[in-house]
Amino acid sequence: MPYAGQSSQCSAPLRSLLVRLAGGRSTRWYNIAAPAVSGNEMFERVFRVHMNTQEQLVVFLPALWIFAGYISPLWAAGLGAVFIVGRAIYASSYVK
Repeated sequence: MPYAGQSSQCSAPLRSLLVRLAGGRSTRWYNIAAPAVSGNEMFERVFRVHMNTQEQLVVFLPALWIFAGYISPLWAAGLGAVFIVGRAIYASSYVK
């Protein structure tokens, strides 16, 4: 199963894209001008979730690839799924 980890590798950037789109929509919802990153408390929460997700992906994806290459692609896929679910829970909890 050399390609088992690819589902997590593809899903993590997709999750990042969804968070990015939510951040873009929130600028319109809360009437925030494009270069501004502060103003409305809810917008700042959505923006922080977006930025935290981007920061985590920089570390997560290379670590996932190394783990899949040296240890196990199947375990890497499982850890990737846990990461994605964890980020979704974080995002929904932080924005509330």
